[in-house]
Amino acid sequence: PRTPMTPPKKMKGKATSQELKMVLHHFEIALNKDIEELLRTHEPHIVAYREARYRQAMQEGVTESSDVALRLRVVGDVVEHTFMRTEPPDEYTKKTDRKHFKEVATWTAKFAKDKGATASLPLIYAAWCHDIERFIVSTKCSYLPEAVDKYRKQVIHGVTSAKVALCLLRGAPVTMSEKQRIYELILHHDIPHPRDDISILGQTLIRGAGDELMYELEILMDADAFAFFQSTITYFILFKSSKNSPDWIWERVRNNVKRLRPALRIKAAQCIRALPSEVFGKMSVDEQELAHLCSESALNSPCVSVASSLTPSITPISPLMHSAPPIRNLASNVAAFPSATELPPAKY
Repeated sequence: PRTPMTPPKKMKGKATSQELKMVLHHFEIALNKDIEELLRTHEPHIVAYREARYRQAMQEGVTESSDVALRLRVVGDVVEHTFMRTEPPDEYTKKTDRKHFKEVATWTAKFAKDKGATASLPLIYAAWCHDIERFIVSTKCSYLPEAVDKYRKQVIHGVTSAKVALCLLRGAPVTMSEKQRIYELILHHDIPHPRDDISILGQTLIRGAGDELMYELEILMDADAFAFFQSTITYFILFKSSKNSPDWIWERVRNNVKRLRPALRIKAAQCIRALPSEVFGKMSVDEQELAHLCSESALNSPCVSVASSLTPSITPISPLMHSAPPIRNLASNVAAFPSATELPPAKY
């Protein structure tokens, strides 16, 4: 039998040059990863269903100019098949991500409505697929040493999930500008300060998001982090504590707080403090930092954009969230919100 791993007690502070070079190497692997070939080899059922569903849609007359809700039902069938018919890497991912992709889309639609907008096809599709790389064994990114693993989460995870998301859209009734928007939303979704470039050893890996992306990106980031605190955080801490240090777990939880707009940070802090002691104790919670993130000085800091000042009417966080509605129910409530940014060259 395998010997249980003893997690480190503390996370090493400063990353070495070698560790940073490792990040660059893994980023290059992600950029060059041929998602289509990986799926055809390891998950052929996804490709077969994708091609059959889009062929059926074409026969039914569904095109890029068709009603958004109708097109979302088509691509939503492919997404749902991928999550429900694929065996993920572990039971934790199966238990959490088969709910998380729907929960995030549900909160995305609600937060958009609270801002007086209607969630677009790119925004809803990005909500479904923002974490999809980690659900498929053959596309899942490798973990990095704790000192640099944040770059896996913020950079490598984003670019890989974006590529998988576009691969699932091959042949779909979705425009190129919508695909470009989807790519950019997923690429930036896990970066606590998405307006800033991410550079390592003088090499810029991801350019900061522009104003034209931020409105929808903030909705997606809020929905993702909010769903984490609503229904995933306890599972996450218990699962990760078997291998990772309390410092690493707190860094991940703290970054999810940072991704939220001001009004929601306070709710997230309440959720953290309400965790059972045996769960709370597995994190090195910095109470002073948490209080600062929720304080007036933090809420007025430059990292909070103009769009963040539009505080939504929200449902307070409760220990458990009701099940997210089926994809088809959600699709009927969305409409177009066309926009585009430049699509980075990559195989997908």
